[in-house]
Amino acid sequence: MAKDQGFLVTLQWDPAGGTAYSTIGQIMDINGPEVSRDEIEVTTRDSTEYWMEFIKGMKNGGNVTFGVVLDLSLATHGTAATGILSDFQNEGTIPAFKMNFPQSRQCTFDGFFTAFPPASPMKDALTADLTVKVTGKPVFATAA
Repeated sequence: MAKDQGFLVTLQWDPAGGTAYSTIGQIMDINGPEVSRDEIEVTTRDSTEYWMEFIKGMKNGGNVTFGVVLDLSLATHGTAATGILSDFQNEGTIPAFKMNFPQSRQCTFDGFFTAFPPASPMKDALTADLTVKVTGKPVFATAA
């Protein structure tokens, strides 16, 4: 069984939808995607021994959250066409994302930024905690 450091994971995105990925710079922690599934209750009076019954419902790719040491002059942070902030101006294209894991594993998904709250503490780095809403199916696979 392989054991790897989380430090080795990178996150890339392509605001044009999956043709030319750029690695997002100065990322700290990455969380997600928070894959989940709805549960549908199907309990009836015929259910045995008073046990509730459920079936599987719709799946949800959830969110990916990550923090950055914010530098708006970086191509992947600022308002340029390749920057995170540009996604808040683009209403059409859904960006593509790629999480690269050790041992040639990756997770690809489409999504869009839903939160970009910068933090400006007096005695610490300028940061931002970002949230990406995953739309559709995140695919975990061996890198091509």
